[in-house]
Amino acid sequence: MSIQSINLLSDNLAQSILDAMLSVCDLEVSYDTDGALIGDFEHAFNHVGLYGFILEKESKRGVAYIGKTEKDNRLRQHITEKNKDGTPLKESVSTKHKEIKKAISAGYKVYLSLYSNNDFNKSSLSCMEISCIQNGIDQLAKVFPDVTTWNRRI
Repeated sequence: MSIQSINLLSDNLAQSILDAMLSVCDLEVSYDTDGALIGDFEHAFNHVGLYGFILEKESKRGVAYIGKTEKDNRLRQHITEKNKDGTPLKESVSTKHKEIKKAISAGYKVYLSLYSNNDFNKSSLSCMEISCIQNGIDQLAKVFPDVTTWNRRI
């Protein structure tokens, strides 16, 4: 198989994953007046695979962030800005918590969308994360041109 074939396959699969993430937004990320997360996210915190933060406003949706997790507490840290034991994260730990709260303050709904596949291994998960980020950046720019992607590096 050629590199061009691999590129085409990964691009097509990434677009399918993004389409699925955009269509199934059942985990709205919101906080109460004290800043505590509303809802039960425990199953999400144990997710293995890809995840995305989806912005919604005026019936339009865009992919703000794509990441991968292997039960490593990244989602918990992004959403709560806390460790599993409830203690605050060190200031040096980068999360999406501030971006989520900023988007909510700007009138967006923020959703967490999960994608898993039992066939993922470390390299295919990384490959699809990168392809999804690239496609997601383009998709976000078309839907919300004034919003900058939350993915800082690929």
